[in-house]
Amino acid sequence: ASASSSSSSSSARVYFDVLNPATNETLCRVSGARADDIDDIIARADAAQKSWANDYTAHARGKIIRKWFALMEANAEDLARVMTAEQGKPLAESRGEVAYAASFLEWYAEEARRGGG
Repeated sequence: ASASSSSSSSSARVYFDVLNPATNETLCRVSGARADDIDDIIARADAAQKSWANDYTAHARGKIIRKWFALMEANAEDLARVMTAEQGKPLAESRGEVAYAASFLEWYAEEARRGGG
């Protein structure tokens, strides 16, 4: 990925081109985090985890993860194609990785229904 920067606030924001390694085509441009973003990112992640643990029952968490699993399955081909374009790996390998990742979501959705959920 190539990088460029632009000025905004206290430090320059760096942007990266995401390239297809097979064609060198730019797939998209993403922003890197600045040092002054990190504390905010950590605080938001901490608040999200606390909300997840305290505001949702184990059953509700399981339903949310199950929905995520269903969305991954419904969009598996698109996800695999994006992985292949971004990483240059064979499409069959990307399909396998998407299915493998989805299997973890299915497992965690089922675990949420059990005692430790």
